[in-house]
Order: sequence, then structure tokens, then C-alpha cells
Amino acid sequence: LKRMNNIKKGEVGMDKYIFRGFNSYSRKWRLGDLVHKRHKQLIITEADNYDARIASLQMLEVEEKSIGQFTGLHDSKGFDIYEGDIIEDAKINHRFFVYYDNEEAKFKGMTPEGISTGERERYMYSFGINQEWLTKYPKVIIGNMFENPELLCIGVRCEAE
Repeated sequence: LKRMNNIKKGEVGMDKYIFRGFNSYSRKWRLGDLVHKRHKQLIITEADNYDARIASLQMLEVEEKSIGQFTGLHDSKGFDIYEGDIIEDAKINHRFFVYYDNEEAKFKGMTPEGISTGERERYMYSFGINQEWLTKYPKVIIGNMFENPELLCIGVRCEAE
């Protein structure tokens, strides 16, 4: 699992909006501003051949399902947490994924029960997350919904899908 941590802890709060998306061409995760252009999702980021003497930005198409916003939170190892990340509390063998709840206007965690049954509204269990909880009871990023959805499978439920 390759993790990105380009943002220094405490440097960026929720007053700045940073998005992550997977670029299929380069096979890399990209960070930057999100732009919707016709039927494409683009991330504006520094060019790969960035030269500090010349400001160089590029717009890269990213997979729509891979896009996630930075939550302003960090796991217990200090890595940035984005929407779609899968977090684990190894002490109690519990996993959840991070999503944005539009009704409550906050990032939350959701257990996998609803995902693997295909009946999210009926079986899901969601809860608020904050930095104190992530740090006090150590939680770590183990993957994300785009690259590793199998990490949320429960028993044989995902095998049939």
C-alpha cells in the first residue's frame, strides 16, 4: 500500500480544499484542486517535471470513482485521510470507510455491513470521526475504496459479487 503524505500535519486545515484522484495514464494518485469539465473530472496539480524557477501546473483527468476530498484528519501514523479511505482499528479488528455526509455536513465513518450486502440504507452503521478519536484509539489507513474494496468484505458476501 503506497501512501501519500504531501501535506504537513497541522499545515492545512479545512479552510483549504484538497482533492485526490487516480490518473489511469500515469497510474499515480494526484493531489490538487478539482475541476469538472464537460464529462471529465480533472485535478489541477504541479507538473511532473516541475521546476521551482518556473510555475508549472497541469490538469490531469482522474477516475471519477477515485476522487476524494482531504478530511483535515490524519491517521495515528500521521498520514492524511481522504474520502474513500479504509481505516482499521487492529486492536478490536474493526474496519470502516470514510465518506462525507451531506445532510450533517461532516466526514463520517461507515462500517462495511451495508456495502457487502448491497443494502446500504438498511444495514449501514455510520458514526462521526474526529482527530482525538483517531489518535486516542489508534486507527491506520489500510487502503481505499477505489483500489481495495475487498478490504471491506465480510465473510462470503463479497465472493458472490
